[in-house]
Amino acid sequence: MPIKHNLNKYDLLKEDIYKVAGKEKNEYTNDDKLIYTTAVLIASFASGHSWKTHKVLVNGNCSDLKSDEIKEEFEMAKNLRWKTVNSFDISEISQKNIPQAKFISWLYYTVERKEYENYKEAWANLKKKLEVSDSAEKILE
Repeated sequence: MPIKHNLNKYDLLKEDIYKVAGKEKNEYTNDDKLIYTTAVLIASFASGHSWKTHKVLVNGNCSDLKSDEIKEEFEMAKNLRWKTVNSFDISEISQKNIPQAKFISWLYYTVERKEYENYKEAWANLKKKLEVSDSAEKILE
């Protein structure tokens, strides 16, 4: 008898991330690039991957985002940690409701200027996916 699994919105995004992680970067489509950037954001903001960044985004001052430790966590998220994002990390980010002002400050201090638009698009896409899913789940209840 087959095992039944109930997949939620976090599991579905995690599966998309794992599919992209299995590809070579030169094979990425535009959708794959968006998923990659989204995964980097999640790994950069989730407490299990980037504790110092998470702490500043949730409880700290925007000026604390200037630190070298935050930049190091972003580089690690970009290079490797994005591949290990899990459903819990996605859920955590969706529930923290990170203010747009802190996201923009993080972007300014951490990301290269030429990449701003990619990260803004990924952030907006992530928020939209999670909001749409939340409202759809409420309707189904």
